[in-house]
This record gives sequence, C-alpha cells and structure tokens, in this order.
Amino acid sequence: MHSFTSSLSIVLLLSIMVVCRADAQWTPQNPGAGGAFTSIAAGPTGILLAGSDLGGAYMSTDNGASWVCIGSIGSHSGLARSHVRSVAFAPTNPARMFLGTDDGIYRTTDTGVGFTRVLADGYTTAIAVAPSDSNTMYAAQSTSYNDIGTLTIYTSANKGATWSVYSDNEPDSTRILKLVVHPTDATIVYAVTGGDDSGINPFVSTTNKRRFERNPWLYRITNDGSTWTKRGPGGGADSVWDVAIHPINPDVMWATTRKDTAAALDKVGDVWKSTDGGANWTQKFHRTGCIAMRQDTPDTVRVVNVYAGSHSPSNATAGVWETLAGSATWSRRSYPGEGGNPWNPGWQSLEEAYGKSSYGIAPTIGQNMKSTGRDDILWVTAQFAYRSNDGGDTFANAFTNEVSSGPSKWLTRGLENVTVASIYASEGTSGLLFQGYHDLGIWRSINSGASWENVNSSADSLTGSWEGHGGNTTTILGDWAQPSIILF
Repeated sequence: MHSFTSSLSIVLLLSIMVVCRADAQWTPQNPGAGGAFTSIAAGPTGILLAGSDLGGAYMSTDNGASWVCIGSIGSHSGLARSHVRSVAFAPTNPARMFLGTDDGIYRTTDTGVGFTRVLADGYTTAIAVAPSDSNTMYAAQSTSYNDIGTLTIYTSANKGATWSVYSDNEPDSTRILKLVVHPTDATIVYAVTGGDDSGINPFVSTTNKRRFERNPWLYRITNDGSTWTKRGPGGGADSVWDVAIHPINPDVMWATTRKDTAAALDKVGDVWKSTDGGANWTQKFHRTGCIAMRQDTPDTVRVVNVYAGSHSPSNATAGVWETLAGSATWSRRSYPGEGGNPWNPGWQSLEEAYGKSSYGIAPTIGQNMKSTGRDDILWVTAQFAYRSNDGGDTFANAFTNEVSSGPSKWLTRGLENVTVASIYASEGTSGLLFQGYHDLGIWRSINSGASWENVNSSADSLTGSWEGHGGNTTTILGDWAQPSIILF
C-alpha cells in the first residue's frame, strides 16, 4: 500500500532528533489513522489490540479512547517485525497476548511490555485459542506476506509457549483468513480460506490474487490435521466469507457467502444456518458480510455489511442486520447514512470511512472476549478503526479526536499507522506546518502541530483518483519570498 520515499525534510527532522536530550518527551502530531490495519480484537478484560502492516500493534485500555504502539521495531520489546497480520488473547489471562507477524508468532505475558518469538518464520495470518482448553492453540502460516508458498497450521499445547506442525496438507494452495476452534472439542478446527474481490492483500501478484479469490471456502479439520472436509453451504462450493459457531450448542453454525461467477465477482450473497455442525445448511437471509454473534446471548446474530457502506452509506443493503433469539426474521439495526444518527467517520467522509479490511473479509470485524454485559463490535478497514458499544446501533471512530470545528481540526488518539513523507514549516507564518503522507495526502497545522486540518482538495483534483479523500504527498515546498504559496 505504501511506497517509501526519502526526502530532505525527513533527514533534517531526524538530525534534529539526534541532538535532542535523551530524556526528551515526544508526542505524536498527526491526525490519526493511516493504512493498513489488518485485524482487531478485545481480551477478557476489554483491552483492545489492533494489528497494522507498518507500525506493529496498537493497544487500548480505555475502549479506544487512546492507544499506545506496542512491539514496534525500535521499542526494545523484542518484536523484530512491524507487519502484524493477526492478534489474539488468552481467554483466562489478559496479560498473555499474541501477535502474528511476517516473521512468526510473538507472545507476551506482561501485557505487551516485552515479547518473545515463539514460532519462527512464516506469515501468520490467523491465531485461535480453544474455548474449552486455554492451553490449546492453533495458528495458520503462509510462506510470506507476498506469496502463497506452503500453508501450514501449527498447534500449541502449552498456552503458546512452544509450537509444532498440526497440518501441512491443505488441499487448495490458498491462505487462511480465520480459524475457529470448536467450543467443546479442542481437536476440531474450522478454517475460512481465500480472499475477497480485491485479493488477500495488495502485495500478492495478480495471478495469486485470482487464485485466492476463487478459493474462499470453509473447512472442518479433524484427525490431528490429516482430514480437511469442506463444510460450507452448497456442499462447499459456495464462496464463504465468514463463519461463527454457537458457544453453547456447537451444532449451530452461521456462515455468510457471496455470489461468484466465472465472469465477475459481485458483492451479493446470503446468510446461512446449520444445525448439524456444518453438514447441511439452510439459507436464512439475502445479505452478506461479517458475522457478529452476541457473546452473552448467542442466539442473537448480527451480519455487518462491510461492503455496502463504503461509497454508498444509504444503500438498501448497508449496515447491521440482526435476527433475535427465536425469530425467523431479520431487521436492519442501523446503517451509516441513517438520518439523525449517522455513524461517526472521524475526519474522513462517511462515503469513504466504513469498508472492508485489505486482508480479507473475515478479519474486518472483531468482538470483545469479555462476554458478560458487553455488546461490542470492533471494525478495521484499509485505513481506519471503528467501534460500537451497543451491538451496532451506532459506530464511533477510534483513531482521532476533533479538537475544534469550522473547519474541523484533528489530533490522533495514538492509532496512527502512517508514513510521513515530507514536512514543511512556514518561514513567514509562526506555527504554520504542513505534513505530507502516504495515503493521507497533505495536512496543515496553524498551531505548531497541536491539531491538524485536512487540506486535500477534490474540487481541483489535487489528489487525483483519491478525490480529496487522501493521497500520496511526497514533497512539500514553500516559496520563501511569498509564504502564502505552497508547492506539493
């Protein structure tokens, strides 16, 4: 997603940092967000973890009001890579967390203060803990982030301290997006494979993207990893986007699919229910997206359409759809463009805010592991993070704070997977700063960085195909003789 361009301004900034006192306090000065966020989850006490492809992992202990970067390169926490593809928690110990990177799996037992690599090499796309036995874990790895290579599933019997091969005979040469362990039998694992209409991630070759897209299936893995059985709707032939299992009655499963033809991939699909562990399925509703099963009342099931809200927030299929316990009908709980109660997009426009993850449909939505009294839905997109504390009635941004309005000025909450490509300080106006980013375009501060204003313009097409919603600004230069003129 990002290209990395050196600029004189970055060199100068780094030079300034070198001569500063070692005990100087540095604070983030950017609007927040970035790209791309890869996954999100919440632990048993409500701690949030979000993975990113550049900045490592971010942790929040206050429900997304603020974030700290943990485990990034240079933080001396033991993480050797900053591309974090998957995150996971131990259900019985909130201090034990796991990060799946492009260099294996890292484990912390002190809430992110220090990490130890417990599984070397490989691109770890999914990690899951068995609900019935917290000692048992599973993880899926591909050879690298930009190639399919060999797919291997590993297992751990000691809370992720050590790992061994569970299965390396996956039949379709694809990538695993999600692992779900059977709620009462830790020897049974379900895997959602494949991708979405954009491929698994932007670094995979076009040929491999198409292969990923054609293999979005649901597998049931048994017999110590030796048996892979397709268990999706339509006898395993339909394209599966997401799956959820009832935590009390595991014979009940829900899946979402999309319609897929050889000519084109569309975004229309269905919600399916199985009452026999996935052997047979019944179509229940003509919508698709990610599944959010309420933890303390699992007969309440939500489907979040992570496609339709992007670019058309009032679309008839957009939003959160819900069926209640004992009900055979579905209703729309909320949608992004709902009058009088719009979802909060942060500094982005509503049309560009709510969408899918860049790394597959299934990782887009996360939920809170704390089951009692929580009804949270967590959401990461290619650039942003959002949260709902009311089961999808409303969503709020989790990456930025509006410092002032008219025009709006913003400051990060600490969730800032950004690459700064250029910085310019005005010679003629005190406190006037400009920053150029990959993906976020150009931003201006009139108060020495205390807050930032989005100055990307769609009217004059300064950001090209981004149409004012971001862009790549690699160079900013001011005219010293005419301080009001800025070139970028």
